[in-house]
Amino acid sequence: MDVDLAVALDLEDFPRFTRELQTQGWTRDPRKEHRWYGPRGSTVDLLPAGPALRASKRLVWPESELVMSLVGFEHVFAMALPAFGEGARYGVASLPVLALLKIIAFMDDPYGRGKDLLDLRTLFRAYEKDSDRIFDDDVFDADLEDVEYANAYLLGKDVGSLVSGEEMNIVSAFLRRELLPDDEFSELNQEVNFAVLRVQHALRAFQKGLNYSTPGNPVT
Repeated sequence: MDVDLAVALDLEDFPRFTRELQTQGWTRDPRKEHRWYGPRGSTVDLLPAGPALRASKRLVWPESELVMSLVGFEHVFAMALPAFGEGARYGVASLPVLALLKIIAFMDDPYGRGKDLLDLRTLFRAYEKDSDRIFDDDVFDADLEDVEYANAYLLGKDVGSLVSGEEMNIVSAFLRRELLPDDEFSELNQEVNFAVLRVQHALRAFQKGLNYSTPGNPVT
């Protein structure tokens, strides 16, 4: 329903940018500092993420004092995929970066960011879906439950190749939170609860991919 847009501006430069938006017919949501509505009905969540903000790894909105984590946002700009629209050039976050940001956002507010879990499950199913990487030797060596979990494995592998120490700690905490203990997982197998079982297999495949890329710091 909305577009998430990060702008490489720090807070002191952001008001000049938003004033320009207003002259173009954009209006800000009175209850949410980050939400803007375009003159033709578009909805954009706008985030300042300049060099100083990315270095501090947090954004404190000046009016509401709402704190948002900017951990991982260096990857947004460093690994952006170039894209072009009518009269505009912009970058799109790569899917491993998007997955990382989803995990960080969820761990920042687990009870208010449930949609991020749904988005991650979509990425687990769809990542590299039409790629020959599904048949790489290390995918077969990973001893996954089924080839359908190769997508989650490859996503974990690519996330593992970009995370820093702090980011890895957050991803590890996420897996500890979401993965069932082995005894509960075994019972789940016996109960044949397919929906939950598939999510757990995907999470375990993601964990194996992550550990493949970070052998010195395995997630257990």
